Amino acid sequence: MDRKQGEESAAPGRRVEFTEADVATPAGGSPAWQLDPGVVAERMGDELVLVHLATNRIYELNHTAARVFELIREGRDRPALERALSAEFEVAPRELAVHLDRLLGELRAAKVLR
Repeated sequence: MDRKQGEESAAPGRRVEFTEADVATPAGGSPAWQLDPGVVAERMGDELVLVHLATNRIYELNHTAARVFELIREGRDRPALERALSAEFEVAPRELAVHLDRLLGELRAAKVLR
């Protein structure tokens, strides 16, 4: 995804493997994501650093991924995420869905999201 002003694509600084099951949206609606209470977030400029206290892992999210994390923290569901990101970033809907699926899968695999 490109930010309308030309920012970089969305992906955590550290790659985490995920499966198709991790990114599937349940039939009948959007998932209700919950942030793991053991994850601490700290903004560092345009990036967001996440520390998972239970695993002692550190994740660095770029500006775009940090924005997704913030929207999830606000309680946004999948359609609301897509609307907000489409308004803020210059990206085709299909490309947005692919990037969002990948990021959400990575955050779930890292146990940042439940």
